[in-house]
Amino acid sequence: MFIIASTRPLPLHYEQATRWIFKRGVYAAREVFYPFFVDVERGNDVTPLFHYIDRFIQQYTKYELAVHVQDWHVVFLLQQRFQHATFSKGVVIIKR
Repeated sequence: MFIIASTRPLPLHYEQATRWIFKRGVYAAREVFYPFFVDVERGNDVTPLFHYIDRFIQQYTKYELAVHVQDWHVVFLLQQRFQHATFSKGVVIIKR
């Protein structure tokens, strides 16, 4: 299961025990910046995750994507830019 922090509301089936990392955006100059952290388990194919992030984020905003690969997991660092300061915390759960 992949977890992506986002501005969407928490889904009803969100599992409290699921490991996820999310840092709130910082409001400055009418823009809100959100870091996205995606934890990928060892052995999982990350190709579908790349495509999902592209499709999901392009619906809402322009973005910058940086990928850092370690031997046991992949971390996606994604910054979202909003033109207003209205936002809420939440996660998107991707199930294979």
